[in-house]
Amino acid sequence: MTDSTESTLSIEKIKSEEEDSHITLPDYQIFSYPADFTLEVLNNKMISGDIEVRPFQRQYVWKPYQATRLIESFLVGLPVPPIFLYIDSTTQKFNVIDGQQRLRTIQYFIKGQFGAEYKGKSTIFRLKELSPLSKWYNKTFQELSGEDKRKLLNCVLRAIVVKQLDPKDDTSIYHIFERLNTGGTLLTNQEIRNSIFQGTFNDLLIKKLNKNGLCRIPQ
Repeated sequence: MTDSTESTLSIEKIKSEEEDSHITLPDYQIFSYPADFTLEVLNNKMISGDIEVRPFQRQYVWKPYQATRLIESFLVGLPVPPIFLYIDSTTQKFNVIDGQQRLRTIQYFIKGQFGAEYKGKSTIFRLKELSPLSKWYNKTFQELSGEDKRKLLNCVLRAIVVKQLDPKDDTSIYHIFERLNTGGTLLTNQEIRNSIFQGTFNDLLIKKLNKNGLCRIPQ
């Protein structure tokens, strides 16, 4: 799979999976509520194991650019989409439904290590993907000013906490995970450009040249 959002995947159809997709789900009774955690609290919960990542989740796959953008979003005060946590009925721990990449990125940056160790070696997590003009360019968490460290640790990431009341099992976590990860359509590269690079030239492309039939720019 490439990083381009314009690429398409050819997914092999498996008969048993197609049959499963038509199975009627049970009527769930689910209780959910929003909870605002600081990044410091989330990091501590990840370290202590109070937040667990179940085996059905994929590995950490974010590239340095993606991870850097997340940390920058917190530092500049941009909102970050909420994560979804599921309360395990047996252990009462939080299981991650959606948001593992964000949680791992926060944990890794505070630790100063990008990704897990491999053969005893690790990569230092520096904000190298920022503009050289940024005051945080190429810095690690430890190299941030005291004010910026506190600002980052005190940033809030909202979590939607989910608890299944009935049936008396944890099956809904898998259905929630599947629907969160298959329900949307990725933006194309041009659709992202339309948002970021606004101005008279982009208006000309969309409102005038796009109507002449020679080329079509995604709206």
